Amino acid sequence: MHPALGKGESHESALIAMALLMASSSVYAGEACPQTDDSNLPSAFQSWTRPNTLTAASSAPDQPQIQIGQSYIVQLKPVRETAYDPAPKTVKPDTFGGLLMLTVKAAGDYTVALDSPVWVDVIRDGQAVESITHGHGPDCTSLRKKVVFLLTPGTFTVQLANARDATVKIEVEAGRP
Repeated sequence: MHPALGKGESHESALIAMALLMASSSVYAGEACPQTDDSNLPSAFQSWTRPNTLTAASSAPDQPQIQIGQSYIVQLKPVRETAYDPAPKTVKPDTFGGLLMLTVKAAGDYTVALDSPVWVDVIRDGQAVESITHGHGPDCTSLRKKVVFLLTPGTFTVQLANARDATVKIEVEAGRP
């Protein structure tokens, strides 16, 4: 018998109690955000609530240009129809993705923000730029994922893959807001 357990208690009952406690904590955390509120976003993401719309390309020559500091609702393509170069680390079947063009004028950190857990690569000259860091947006907002890349002046392809839904919101901001 474990010293922390009373007479007649088992490890199984202790594990069940811990699981129930963790589950109730998760429910409580969900209740803290019954709906999203994008008024808590950093000021750099002011356009997040006023997105433009566009359709992602399935091949490089057709990529639509996105602007730094502007959010977009992007209509994606089935990943099986998207010509990735290079291919993302993994491509899940029956998901969505696409290609966008980004032009950077000044060297520095750039944050790619997304409203869902979509795989994102930034590509230059056929090579993926390694991300510096990644994380989540502020609690209780629709900004779910942020990935930071160190970019130099030039033109890049933003590759999106493995989206569960056929649309995604994206915004690229200079720095690490």
